[in-house]
Amino acid sequence: MSRELFTGPFRHGLTFIATVAFVVSFFGSRLFATLFPTTVVVQGGIHFHHFWYGLALMSAAGWMGIAWRNERLYRLYALLYGLGAGFVGDEIGLLLTLGNYQFELALQFFIAAISFVIIATLFIRYRSQLESELLKLSFRERVL
Repeated sequence: MSRELFTGPFRHGLTFIATVAFVVSFFGSRLFATLFPTTVVVQGGIHFHHFWYGLALMSAAGWMGIAWRNERLYRLYALLYGLGAGFVGDEIGLLLTLGNYQFELALQFFIAAISFVIIATLFIRYRSQLESELLKLSFRERVL
């Protein structure tokens, strides 16, 4: 990838990737929990909620971002971080109440609306930069 894309302090293309990954993992986990409500991971009597997977993904992305400053991996870091944030965001009710809860449709709609506004704003405001970072890859460069 060319160097001129990394001269600014803020990478809107990476923000876009992370936000889309957040939306996919948030609503993917909601869909999975709705379709398969009895599927749980229990080890030694402990129920592993998916916020633990999200925390692991976010930690891995943060650690790799600090340890390996590699331009070719920045998209992967953004993807992992967004997926992890979606898993954690889906379980925020559990984390706040420390008990069982039911995610209400109104809150799901609110999160969908906020996510749409963020993605639309990024796309409208920074369209040319997004196109440069996401669509105009050099020969042999992968998106992830």
